[in-house]
Amino acid sequence: MPLPQALSRVPTNIGLIRIELLDYDGTNERKAIRARADVLDQDGGIILEASWEGDLGPHITPAQKTGLITFVDAIRSKAIAEILP
Repeated sequence: MPLPQALSRVPTNIGLIRIELLDYDGTNERKAIRARADVLDQDGGIILEASWEGDLGPHITPAQKTGLITFVDAIRSKAIAEILP
């Protein structure tokens, strides 16, 4: 009986992209944006060693950063107004 043949995994597509906006204490100095992008092989499986995860801050424009900060600030204000007694 022959041994199993090694599979060749070819990156062919980007799968799920996750973006996480972090606001630790409501100050602009304590905000962050992290992301993960899954790289898929020819069969749709995730290639873990090819997938990317990290700080998205250096990859967005100043205008995008401003928009995201405004959004996070609005969500924090809404949470304070609606969740706290």
